[in-house]
Amino acid sequence: RVLFRSFPVTIPGSVGAFCVQNVGAYGQEASQVVTSVTVLNRQTKQIQTFTNHELKFDYRKSIFNSNQKDQYIILKTVLKLNKNGSPNLTYGDLKNQFAEVTSNNLTLHRAYTLHALSSNETERTRHSMFNHYS
Repeated sequence: RVLFRSFPVTIPGSVGAFCVQNVGAYGQEASQVVTSVTVLNRQTKQIQTFTNHELKFDYRKSIFNSNQKDQYIILKTVLKLNKNGSPNLTYGDLKNQFAEVTSNNLTLHRAYTLHALSSNETERTRHSMFNHYS
């Protein structure tokens, strides 16, 4: 079971785009959780699997939007999420948002969940979060 603390849960978008652009927020990026990506090579019609290292992740970059752009169709992405992970709260706006965690004795998990639900996410994302992660 993946908990709200796993940062990709609240980022809207597709898993393919997650890998292509090394999507991230608040000091965490796709490169930290993607272990492999399976693709269809558009030229050779062969299925290949790339490891995290082979994807050459950089700031908002991977092989899919740089030197090998438009060469592959992403079929599968394997993520390794940390069930007991916690968000990086060192960024100013997050630090302020979660100041109540210590002042009101909320658990970090509850505070993070409340933040995710009160942010500007779409109803579809909220619905998806409750169906898959609660």
